[in-house]
Amino acid sequence: MGNTDSNTISGLTINLTNRSTNDPIYFLGEHVECIIQLQDTEQFSDFKLKDAYVELAGEFPCMTSITQGDPSNMAGMVPIIEQVTFFKERRSLLTEVMQVNNKTNCESSVSNKWSFSFSLPVDLPPSFHPTIIYCIRVVLQVKKWRYQTFSHSIPITVYSRLNIPDHLYHPATFDTHQRDVRLQASIAGSIVSPGLQFSIQYDLYNPKRSVIEGIQVKLYQYRTMFKSKPLKTVILQKDVSNVNNFQEEHLHDQIELTLPTEHLPSTLSYNSLNYPLLSAVNPILVTYEFKMLVRVHGILSNLTLRFPVTMNTDVDSSLPPSYASIEKI
Repeated sequence: MGNTDSNTISGLTINLTNRSTNDPIYFLGEHVECIIQLQDTEQFSDFKLKDAYVELAGEFPCMTSITQGDPSNMAGMVPIIEQVTFFKERRSLLTEVMQVNNKTNCESSVSNKWSFSFSLPVDLPPSFHPTIIYCIRVVLQVKKWRYQTFSHSIPITVYSRLNIPDHLYHPATFDTHQRDVRLQASIAGSIVSPGLQFSIQYDLYNPKRSVIEGIQVKLYQYRTMFKSKPLKTVILQKDVSNVNNFQEEHLHDQIELTLPTEHLPSTLSYNSLNYPLLSAVNPILVTYEFKMLVRVHGILSNLTLRFPVTMNTDVDSSLPPSYASIEKI
């Protein structure tokens, strides 16, 4: 489901309305509007148009196998990965073409622009790269000596809007201790979003003046499918620069983080009820967690503090409250 497929169509363009075709993002419940145009029709001058359509498709990879050589020889089975379509909304382009000139000859008919609109049902799973992917695809089936299929597609990213509980917007404090070292972290809210800043205020209590060799912060993403073990990925990492070999009794400071702008799926817990093909990948879980590591000199002396956050890709609803409220904690 890349930008083009095997038999490409010269002169065919798919333009999205009110979206850039470079990495477009939609939310469930929205409409995907596009304009299809085919300018170069000479390549089809001797072809008969059998079918033409544009579709919004959702797919996921599925492991299968093919037989090479003797079909009765199980050793000849070769595993392959095929894309399985679990959602498809199709519009006939052939109907639009025939309305122009009531013909099915490509050269005389397919030479115009057509607008199409697709809806994204709210019960679809959001994009889960590279497993669950969506695209807009145009397909032309033509016949000269034999039938050939020409197609062109562009990928789109689909996100869900979260129903975020009010308490996740409120300040929160987390703490832990190891021997005589104590770490307390405070955040203005538990919502993070791609490209936005996130701040962590922390207090480090060190009454016996142990040597603090450093503090490191990581944001982890955990992805689970097929009831398998979660896949852990480091989304963000930062070493606090002013804590090397710290030996004072108390440190109060703030860590400023900027989340990457790359595609990050929202916190998610999804089980497909209306798309039976997706039952093979249930459940789909995405969670996020910050980990603060305090490296203390000595054996088994390190201190670890973990706290969960909710990833919200709808940036407008993720702006955190002022840190003034934290000062009262």
